[in-house]
Amino acid sequence: MPRNARWIFVGVAAVALISIAAAAPQGSPTLGDLLRRVEALEKRVAAIEKRISVDMPKEGAGTTKEAPAIEIAVPKSDASVGMKAEVIVIVRARLDGTEPVLLVRPIHSSQYWPQYGPLSPTPTDDGLRFVFSAQFGTEDVGRGEKFAIYAVLAKKGTLKPGDSPLDSLPEGIPRSEPVFVTRSND
Repeated sequence: MPRNARWIFVGVAAVALISIAAAAPQGSPTLGDLLRRVEALEKRVAAIEKRISVDMPKEGAGTTKEAPAIEIAVPKSDASVGMKAEVIVIVRARLDGTEPVLLVRPIHSSQYWPQYGPLSPTPTDDGLRFVFSAQFGTEDVGRGEKFAIYAVLAKKGTLKPGDSPLDSLPEGIPRSEPVFVTRSND
């Protein structure tokens, strides 16, 4: 809450208290009583400001969004890809027993297929860069179809290419926003 607004709020509250006290039939409150009430109101305002400040940017601050823990950098949504394509994933979280895993799901299907990779990470200014080799269908299946790509941070060794496909995305682990691509008709 801006500083001026806070003082306006405290001032209005103090005037309200004085008005209420003046209208009270039991006599006039002392100046000390009014100051204690204003002090209590200031504490309430401070508590409200503390709760609000979590959701609102500070005065003069830009509205920067925190970078995600894991993100697909390449390809971008609505890109056209071949049957096989390189996918670049940026990881900003500590790995601590986890590894990035790339999952591909044909839009018409509910199955998520683990992909090959990643190659060794490359440090960048934005985090660790991992390169995956992703496959979108087969020689005969998938031409012209849409696919969703997801990157997740899974416990090491739990998701491997060649494993059975997953029926749903793993819960409770960091995952990227999906990237939607269309396989070319090549």
